[in-house]
Amino acid sequence: MLAVKYLILLIVIGVVTLFSTINMDPVKVNYYNLAFEIEHLEIPLILVSVLSAALGFIIAWFFEIAGIIKSKFKLSKQGREIKKTSHELNDLKVQTAVPKSLQQDNPQ
Repeated sequence: MLAVKYLILLIVIGVVTLFSTINMDPVKVNYYNLAFEIEHLEIPLILVSVLSAALGFIIAWFFEIAGIIKSKFKLSKQGREIKKTSHELNDLKVQTAVPKSLQQDNPQ
């Protein structure tokens, strides 16, 4: 599954790079400065495309890491519940065990 993700990532990066190298014209990027005034930069389209793709990759990676951490916490909680249930089961077996001297032979 991991190999498929990396393959898709490489294909997306290749398509973005191919598209960007064909369109090398500068583009105008508007943004707000710290004083909340609109300013603009003129930068090559390849830079805008690669930075956008990289930012999207980083955001997706953070969501995936958050999902992995959530799954590990859930797995840890389930492990504790299994251990607790196993101890309770063993305690019940000990409490309800009939001494061997009182057991009858029941042929089956």
